[in-house]
Amino acid sequence: MNQVRFADFECLQFEHAGIQCIVTTEVGPRVLFFGRPNGFNHFFVKAEHMGLRDGLYHSFGGHRLWLAPEDRLRTYTPDSSPVKVEATASSITLTSGPDCFGVSKSIRFVFDIQNAIRVDHWFTNFGIHEVNHAPWAVTVMAPGGFLTVPMHTIRPQSENLLPVSPLVLWGYTDLSDERYSIHREVIRLRQLPVESPTKFGICLEKGIASYSNAGQSFLKIWETDPQSTFTDMGCNFEAYTRHDMLEVESLGSIQRVESGCESNVHTEYWQLIDSECPSEPVVAREWLQNHYNLFQF
Repeated sequence: MNQVRFADFECLQFEHAGIQCIVTTEVGPRVLFFGRPNGFNHFFVKAEHMGLRDGLYHSFGGHRLWLAPEDRLRTYTPDSSPVKVEATASSITLTSGPDCFGVSKSIRFVFDIQNAIRVDHWFTNFGIHEVNHAPWAVTVMAPGGFLTVPMHTIRPQSENLLPVSPLVLWGYTDLSDERYSIHREVIRLRQLPVESPTKFGICLEKGIASYSNAGQSFLKIWETDPQSTFTDMGCNFEAYTRHDMLEVESLGSIQRVESGCESNVHTEYWQLIDSECPSEPVVAREWLQNHYNLFQF
């Protein structure tokens, strides 16, 4: 682990599984760089917010922890103050001070497996009231790439008459938008320089999402639990894009967290693959499945 300056912030740089990450200690918790050492940054960093540490809300870019569901007051609490850093031989933990609602956020990077970085997310309630939220892991990707997630397994009608997954749309979502490509096997969402935003949510049977860009793919993998209760009409995954970036978002279960207690940990595994997700939908689903199967959930 090295101290570096990046995006006009004091930062820590570390490497694991052939991946270089840069996290800032001056705001956050926030990851500002993800890629091969000295290579392409797969994370979007908002140029006009570089170096801002004024205690006000800024989007910054990179990877962050939010609380779902989205709320104009609770979601957009400022995270532009220094974070506490705890480092061991096998992990780095970043923790914010409590916000105006008494909620502190923590992200921990664990180097316990060879082929990925484990990223744990949780929040702690220091306020006087209970909170009912889910950990929401939001990763802001650089422009020019495309997202791929697997569709549900197709089953005969005779097997089950009940629905298996929601497909959730926002008021500004238009599925005829050229950025969407929906197949039997996968859903694709492409980042293009289109001003109008779009967003969708889904409950994935298997928690894996790929964002391919510059000949490589960022993989976000997490364990799914069909018994969990999720926000936003049952989503454990959401994606949002606009003209300059695309967000890859996984969600943990919503839960009541009493004063003085921590939420359950929502864990992702991050990988970087030196190829893009295949273009043919059947092959793309198999590609995602093969990478997911490397993790024993």
